[in-house]
Amino acid sequence: IADDSDPVKRERDLDFPAFHKGDVIAETFDTGIPPVVTGFLFNTRLQKFSNPVVRRALGMLYDFEWANKNLFGGKYMRTMSYWQNSELSALGHPADDREKALLAPYPGRVPADVMDGTWRPPVTDGSGQDRKVLKAAFDILKGAGYTLQDGAMLDP
Repeated sequence: IADDSDPVKRERDLDFPAFHKGDVIAETFDTGIPPVVTGFLFNTRLQKFSNPVVRRALGMLYDFEWANKNLFGGKYMRTMSYWQNSELSALGHPADDREKALLAPYPGRVPADVMDGTWRPPVTDGSGQDRKVLKAAFDILKGAGYTLQDGAMLDP
């Protein structure tokens, strides 16, 4: 089975007598091809999504662990990169000298955790209301000039 884009569908597709009897065997294998990207993407041309600090805070507010458990039966693996599972992935790979030279004219444009290869998406406790992560995201938004007024977060 090579298509990992919908694990819930894959499970349904394998729900037939020959599979349950063992006459059909499902195997997975690493193709070295990046996974199909599923997720929420920000249109960074829109003013409200133009600030990378705000995008980082919004990313923290999505509780992947809760959604995966409660909506998708724990079947999804989180996509962490467009190029995940390929030689183009930056996950776990610090920027080399050539990459640093290319980015030198743009100091601070790429976050330090991306440059040193340690970036990972935020992880919650899976409750759907992880106060520690929510507070950290709120603090980031406050630092970006957002204010809380009558229960609504307002942009600067």
